[in-house]
Amino acid sequence: MRRTILFMALMLLAISGRALEKNTKLGKPTMEELSMTTYAPEPDAKAVILYRGTKVFFTYNAKGFNLNTRHTVRIKVLKPEGTDMADVSISYYNPETGTLRDIIGEVKGAAYNLEGGKVVASKLSSDLKNRERVDKTHSVMKFSIPNVKEGTVIEYSYLHTSDFFWSIDTWYAQQPVPVFYTEYEVESPEWFGFHSEQGGLKHLPWEGSEGQFDIVRPGGFIYCTSKILKIHGDTLPSLKGDNYVWSLSDYCSKVTSELSYIHLPNEFRRNFTQTWNDVLREMMEDDDFGGRLQMANPLKAEQDAAAAELQGMSVEEKTDYLRTMLMKRFKWNGNYSIYGLPARKLTGEEPVNSATLNFALLSMLRDAGVTAYPVVLSRRSRGRIPVTYPSIQALNATALMVMKTDSTHFFTDAASAQDGYPVTQLPENLMPDRALAIYGNSALDWVNLQEGPSNTRVIANIHAEITEEGELRGHVANMRSGAEAAHFRMANRQQTDSATYAQRQATKLNLEIDNWTTHDLEGAGQQVVEEYDFSRELMPADTRIYFNPFLFVEYNSPFKAEKRELPVEYGTPTQERMILTLHYPEGYTVEECPKSCTLKMPDGKIQMTVMAQTNPATRIVNINLNYKRTAMFYPADSYESLRSFWAQVEQIVGNMLVLNKTAE
Repeated sequence: MRRTILFMALMLLAISGRALEKNTKLGKPTMEELSMTTYAPEPDAKAVILYRGTKVFFTYNAKGFNLNTRHTVRIKVLKPEGTDMADVSISYYNPETGTLRDIIGEVKGAAYNLEGGKVVASKLSSDLKNRERVDKTHSVMKFSIPNVKEGTVIEYSYLHTSDFFWSIDTWYAQQPVPVFYTEYEVESPEWFGFHSEQGGLKHLPWEGSEGQFDIVRPGGFIYCTSKILKIHGDTLPSLKGDNYVWSLSDYCSKVTSELSYIHLPNEFRRNFTQTWNDVLREMMEDDDFGGRLQMANPLKAEQDAAAAELQGMSVEEKTDYLRTMLMKRFKWNGNYSIYGLPARKLTGEEPVNSATLNFALLSMLRDAGVTAYPVVLSRRSRGRIPVTYPSIQALNATALMVMKTDSTHFFTDAASAQDGYPVTQLPENLMPDRALAIYGNSALDWVNLQEGPSNTRVIANIHAEITEEGELRGHVANMRSGAEAAHFRMANRQQTDSATYAQRQATKLNLEIDNWTTHDLEGAGQQVVEEYDFSRELMPADTRIYFNPFLFVEYNSPFKAEKRELPVEYGTPTQERMILTLHYPEGYTVEECPKSCTLKMPDGKIQMTVMAQTNPATRIVNINLNYKRTAMFYPADSYESLRSFWAQVEQIVGNMLVLNKTAE
């Protein structure tokens, strides 16, 4: 019996150790796939996509052309948490009215498990498929593969048919879990001119070939050559984001396709968008964009009543005043867009999107004699605007560029006032490095929303003393401006009351906090001030008192991993200062004190300076910490320098102040 068990164990070990082979057929899982327990390239992966095939092709019927995409997926579940990959949701365009729509059909699926040495299949039945309406224009197809557990091989496929034959979805080769093998194929008739582009950190091999495309029209058969694009990827790593990547789609290996023209036999060539000026022309012809640029001032009466007060203000002050007036009357619904509602629909009863609010603010600024221009962009969380070809679909948000009297400018967003962002500070998500400023019906230019001086900073003033009994007590005044002011406001608004926030801070810092107050917490002013008294028992050890003077700043390194494939993207330039004045008791001397030092990244765009001074005569220790970062982006090859910098920072802020009681 022991020999039999040992033999079976060795056989399983041999099977699991074999190299996986590409298996693109549904319904035929291999013994290697069923018995594998880990995926060698990523041993901690919860699952691995064994195969993912995407085939795009065109068909023709009485209504015209259809775009078809057949998806085929095979997954190996390696850990219990990987069972969530059996739950699939597919969103598609399905308007309540109109003729153009998408259809999800031919849904098939199964789970395969190895039980008692036999392969047991569990098919996806119709009762496990469900279609749900999301809104007036979109539905979702949901299904769950049955009997999925650790060790299961999941398979499913479906066909996505669309009347929007000119719009091919971007294909993403990488996924949140590793991909063993993936392939993508697009076959289009020669009458269609598509511009295809590969992006991402990893280049995948692709090849082009020709085939044949046939359609039946009233005049008979029409034949033409088809163009075939094939691309594949082997052993692709998982792609997982963190707080330092805004959009994984920017770095995922992918293929994007944009239709540039259609030229059917015996018909005129139809050109689609080819330049950004074409995009601008299309936007200007749309009433929901071009028409909104001339929106009537929805608060003209209120603004006229404040004309005398506005007269003596600077451009920043006028913009702030008018934005505040606007947002007191209207609310943001949390949605971004480049298209807005007309002024007559701004009733104040229903919240509206950000574009509507920015168009309204634009009209108010115009009436106040302030020159401003709309800016259209892609939010950082949605990925960058394509560089090599224009795409109106890539634009999903607006901002305003406000011109100052000295010919400089600043960027603002009306909706962000609701989240407490000051008038000259865009939310970090609205700060891409490429956006389009529109100067009129036919003029546009690229602008960098990350440029310009940052007003984001935190200044902490701490006056403290250590008593002879070893009690630390004092007063903190924190001044936050720019994005930090908005973050503080939002954090406080999420609490039930101010005492809740104060208690969280006390727990975090291990302090007793009293007399917690704030100034300018409401609204969206340039800064907000927080003040409180604090105390803590330091527990003297023998004749020494130990105290970390960097208690009030948090500089734990976020970069612990030895390697990083993704770049590092920050939110906004920032500056943080801590000014500590500490009085220590009579009869003690400073035995150890953090040393003055300066750390810099090689490019000088991140630096931290510590200045420490002790005065035995007055028994005062002064420690100033100044951290400044102007960088917004570091490529992956700078990661080692970044990791080293933060390791040194972490070491510095861990240094203690040691007081030693002198002998009597």
